[in-house]
Amino acid sequence: MAEHAREVQRALEAVNDFFNRVPVSARLAAPLADARWATPEEFLSGKGGLAADFVIAKYFALRDIGIPASRLRVFVAGRKGLSQPHFVLAYYPAPDAQPLILDNFDPAVRNAAARTDLVPVYSFDPDAGAAKGGHRKWREMASRMKG
Repeated sequence: MAEHAREVQRALEAVNDFFNRVPVSARLAAPLADARWATPEEFLSGKGGLAADFVIAKYFALRDIGIPASRLRVFVAGRKGLSQPHFVLAYYPAPDAQPLILDNFDPAVRNAAARTDLVPVYSFDPDAGAAKGGHRKWREMASRMKG
């Protein structure tokens, strides 16, 4: 079991590191509420991305390598030094465990308790779709992936 945990940790770190090499988008000047969330393909097109775009790309990469959706949640948080909400991806090693945080501002995948710079505002389950926990912008982005 410990070997599996190490493999997952390495996968989280590799995915976080890979996508964190993409530049932050110049779209930051636009109002965040109006920003369209990029599909992973759009995100990797060379134009950079916003925090939500980093989270989306990491989410689908982790799903593609076998991380169950039930272990992943998107968090919107306040972050010290930022005036706008910030998005991070949380991985739960167990349902009742502290999550590990993947963040485009922090190269290390660390336990949420160690991230004192983040103040969680809300979270959502990306796979909730139209259900109560779903998010409109996620559904819009996902529909572009299918189309």
